[in-house]
Amino acid sequence: MTSQPNSHASFARTCRALDFLDVRGILAGFCKTDSGRNICLEMSPAQSLQLAERLLDETAQMIALLNSGNNLFPVSVESPLPTLVKIRKGMTPEKENFKSVISFLHVVERINVFVSEEIRETDKLRAICRNFDPLDEVVRFFSATLDGEGEVKSDASAALVDMESRINSLRRKINKSAEEMISREEIKEMLQDDYVTIRNGRLALPVKAEFKNSFAGIIHGISASEKTAFMEPQELVRENNLLQEILSERDEEIYRLVRLAAQMMREREKEIARNYEIAGRLDATASRARFSILIDGGRPVFTTDGSIRFSNLRHPLMVFRKENPCANSLVMKETEKTLVVSGPNAGGKTVLLKSIGLASTLSSCGLFPPIGAGSGFPFAGAKLFAL
Repeated sequence: MTSQPNSHASFARTCRALDFLDVRGILAGFCKTDSGRNICLEMSPAQSLQLAERLLDETAQMIALLNSGNNLFPVSVESPLPTLVKIRKGMTPEKENFKSVISFLHVVERINVFVSEEIRETDKLRAICRNFDPLDEVVRFFSATLDGEGEVKSDASAALVDMESRINSLRRKINKSAEEMISREEIKEMLQDDYVTIRNGRLALPVKAEFKNSFAGIIHGISASEKTAFMEPQELVRENNLLQEILSERDEEIYRLVRLAAQMMREREKEIARNYEIAGRLDATASRARFSILIDGGRPVFTTDGSIRFSNLRHPLMVFRKENPCANSLVMKETEKTLVVSGPNAGGKTVLLKSIGLASTLSSCGLFPPIGAGSGFPFAGAKLFAL
């Protein structure tokens, strides 16, 4: 392993020479998951022909899947891992944390449907999902308990439904009583205005400061000008107290459901982390497929006799950027070991050589380069970066 530093240097040098880093960045930009982006940013040629062929098979099946309108990642998917870390530390997740988890569980449902269909033409993609867990009970609980923003739904439990009904009924009663008070002549003259407000979670009326000691009620605040005292009428104290009790009960029930959601995640931590890894692999494969489609890529054939045949070869990045590059063809027999490229300055020599190197590299990574039918060349794989 003493040659490892040199290998890293060769890898970086070849990446720069072939604009391979640009391709990795484009692929990462297509991804909908952080794990998929990381896979693309660290992408390198396969170590073996067998692995390269498997990656090409996965890409081919994903291209077919996308062309059929089946998109496993229609929107961005947030990682559940930070929430798992928070739960592991004994902390209670916030709604933003649960929003991320819900985003992840949506893609879990899509992957589960895909795996369950068992379409023969997607066997390589389903192999990626070999250890996938549908997390049925977690999906059902989160779907029934939390909305898309990570908030506990008002009908998440029978207790919450009952409390919401009581809260709404009591609020209507309190508001009606307050409106009746405002309409009384003896009250009107003490009010700064004829409206009700909420102070410290309790209904209050805007009482003129000079009447704050003669108005029967509790002061919950004074205006900045000190001309208005926001007072809870004594007549409404009992109902307001009862409302606060029910609101407190509701908060306790919401907290119970939040802790239950956190407990379910903790119990299925390994499965959740593994599913996210699987989602990342599928996401990275979808990224390879999208790029291959956009550059009008064709599946390469790895020759075993050392021969090289490129037809209608174009520079992948120039095609992606719609720069309309010229297509080139190249044929070298097994016995031909040397290629001489000559021509005037700016005649396309460098572009041709980069196109050949990048096509070979992308093929080893599981992408379809922009080549015509019948194109084939030897598998170079990771050896290319040792040159």
